[in-house]
Amino acid sequence: MANTIMKIKILLSLFLICISLLSFKSGKKYYLLNEYITESSQEFQNFHRVINLRCANCHSDYTFYTEEDWIEQKFIVPGNPYDSKLFSSLRSSHTGGDEDMPPFLALSEVELETIKKYISGLKSKGTILEIDISFPKIDFPSTEKLSETEVFERCFIQLTGERIAQNSKLFREVENGTTTPAKACYQILKEAKFKNRDFNYSNESLSIKTRDQLHRFHTSWIKDYAYYRSGSTYLSHDIFPMDEAALHLTNVLWNGKHYSELLNSKDTLRPIRSARSKNKIHLFFEGREDFNKLKKSVLGNENIKGKTFPWNPKWLPRGHLVNIEAKKSFQSVQYYVNRDTNVTMYNDGLILDKGLHGANGSQSYILNNIGRDPGEKSNGGLVIPRTWAKKVLQDFMCRKLPVIKVEDALSYVQKNSTIKFRAKSSCMQCHTTIDPMSGAIRHSQVVYTNTTGRTSIHVKFHKETMRSLNDLFPDRDDKFYLRPTKGRFIYRTIMGKLINKEFSSLEDLNKIITSTDDYYTCAASKYFYYMTGISVELENIKQSYGDIDDNSKYLIGEVIALGKKLKAHGDVKQLIRDIIKMEIYKQDNFGDL
Repeated sequence: MANTIMKIKILLSLFLICISLLSFKSGKKYYLLNEYITESSQEFQNFHRVINLRCANCHSDYTFYTEEDWIEQKFIVPGNPYDSKLFSSLRSSHTGGDEDMPPFLALSEVELETIKKYISGLKSKGTILEIDISFPKIDFPSTEKLSETEVFERCFIQLTGERIAQNSKLFREVENGTTTPAKACYQILKEAKFKNRDFNYSNESLSIKTRDQLHRFHTSWIKDYAYYRSGSTYLSHDIFPMDEAALHLTNVLWNGKHYSELLNSKDTLRPIRSARSKNKIHLFFEGREDFNKLKKSVLGNENIKGKTFPWNPKWLPRGHLVNIEAKKSFQSVQYYVNRDTNVTMYNDGLILDKGLHGANGSQSYILNNIGRDPGEKSNGGLVIPRTWAKKVLQDFMCRKLPVIKVEDALSYVQKNSTIKFRAKSSCMQCHTTIDPMSGAIRHSQVVYTNTTGRTSIHVKFHKETMRSLNDLFPDRDDKFYLRPTKGRFIYRTIMGKLINKEFSSLEDLNKIITSTDDYYTCAASKYFYYMTGISVELENIKQSYGDIDDNSKYLIGEVIALGKKLKAHGDVKQLIRDIIKMEIYKQDNFGDL
């Protein structure tokens, strides 16, 4: 008898310990405005009974979940079942849910209604949760702070790639306190502008190094090195700049443009460089030497009358970046090849080096990210440039998919679609954003200038010849690439605000993007990383706030503040100056963050 009582006491103790551990939360992000429904209520008991019966076999911890646990674990949004992960999962995918749960036997309508009624009733009974978002400050130890000259040496080498001479005019001014490190490095940036002839602290040689240093950073930010097609297309690198998107960014920095012009510029840019030299970046032994043998018969393998066309393209300049200009004239070839396995030739001409709108509409950016083989034309269904849309979010908004909630996608789920991923809400959490967004470059098609493999690769932009359709998610529309540009930008900001706006051109889409705070916060995070080596993740902060430590909250808050300043003044040089002025930048090891 005594042993039995002892066993009961031990089991009871273990049970209470489990309850305590499961209920313990560190760093809560919620505070309560009203009391919860008591867990002895009939609503909770009915809900709990369904969970125990249908879920606890695999998820035994659910047995011990309190109402607060369900909410803090982000399974339930009080008053809104369709925003709740739990309800969405238990609905099963064939009824609009994002998962087939439970896996073998779906909930009955009565059970599902019990879950729905409970979640809906939470808000009506007075349960309201708010997220208290704040970004704490950090007091850095004075013992770790660099001297003014050390801060200047740090920013100088980051901007120029070389050490500052300690007998230089700027170094002496920082040393004697007549200027600050931020002002001194800002002066270096100002004097590195193109065609500058007024040097007070710098010289042409140092300016070239500064421009080259930051342009290399811009090129690493917006990578255009390897075109999507794995075939022999490297001659393209000799005809138009593979770093054209980065040229837009460098142009914004030194030609006095607002940062929004990175995507809003209507120009196709060309680099002016100091020297011409043989291109050394070919992955195989293809280059100008091989191409010169072929340029007399660009199309086909033989010089057949009517099927060949002489072409002598202009080679790109090489060397240090001297200036960036808008192109006034463009190269063209009379014929081009639609597909490497389909030797069809067209005689309506192909402009070889003209882009669309902004950095994300440049030839090299589209080629690198279109995600389609030569000859493929967008049909609105399986064949669309969704890889490009994904890359735009990554490069210019610093976001990874998905960028919306499952519930945001529910109204766009195509239950009768023959494309499987469009019939599932979990898949459409990504495709609701990138599929309509990719319509901005629906007219783009990758083409060759030759069928032999020794060729360049380009983008043909088809003209609009067909009327518009209202179908945002067609399964297949073989005229999709000929219809007027139309799409939607469906996106949640890092602070949780839903954007759902229609656009009718790439220009429209880019204006929507550049109107957001996220666009500027992303730029701030990129330059902050370059100057400090600290990567700041920009996802849905409102959703993940409770899981973020104080150091990360501090960094996010600082980057958001930098982004707001950039949106107001638009000057990338000023953004860099603002970073140099930050306390974290002045720390020996950037505060060990």
